[in-house]
Amino acid sequence: MQIVKSTKIRAVNPDLLEKAKRTQSARKFAGLTREAMETRHSIPPSTLRGWERPGTLKNQGLTLNGAQRLVKALQVEGVACSVEWLMDGKGIGPHFLETTLEQNNSKNIRKISLWNQNIVIQNEIKFFQENNPDSVVLMVTDDGLDPVYSLGDFVGGIKKYQKEMLKVIGHHCIIETASKEILIRKVCKGKKAKSYSLFCTNPQTSAYEPTLFDIKLNWAAPIIWLRKPDI
Repeated sequence: MQIVKSTKIRAVNPDLLEKAKRTQSARKFAGLTREAMETRHSIPPSTLRGWERPGTLKNQGLTLNGAQRLVKALQVEGVACSVEWLMDGKGIGPHFLETTLEQNNSKNIRKISLWNQNIVIQNEIKFFQENNPDSVVLMVTDDGLDPVYSLGDFVGGIKKYQKEMLKVIGHHCIIETASKEILIRKVCKGKKAKSYSLFCTNPQTSAYEPTLFDIKLNWAAPIIWLRKPDI
């Protein structure tokens, strides 16, 4: 009789899953496949899969050293991202650096096109923020509100506080919880005083905790600006 060894799978810590999503989002933000990461930055696809798909006992997801390697690789591609954001969801998330592109080499046409799009998006974000005091712009990093807002989209809104937040009920918003977590969710009124419930509208979402009840919010910004990257 053949004995098949079973692979031990642990229940994945939710923090590891969120870290994995941020890691994958940062890579895709730079327009890099796993194969390109190996060719351009000597980070093997197997290593990236470990960072982006934690699950086995031997796979602890993105490490501090891995986050530092990824940040350096992204910088070469013209994308800035903090180690803190990758590891904990705090700090500065992926954004494009302004740079001058050399367009003489025909092999760089695709990269030039990507850079041009990146610069255009950054200029649009800057314009929105300059013309809307106390605004916030965020890149969508989960599929909670897909297909309205998809991974890689940029959304923006103007923050509402205290009693003003009652006006955002029923709207898709960028919100900050009392624990400083930033999310993009549909906001509904909570059952407890001064509380709100947050919902994902995608029934097949892979987002962790797609529904949160009776949450205290620091602010909520109804989404009034959307920028989808060109396909």
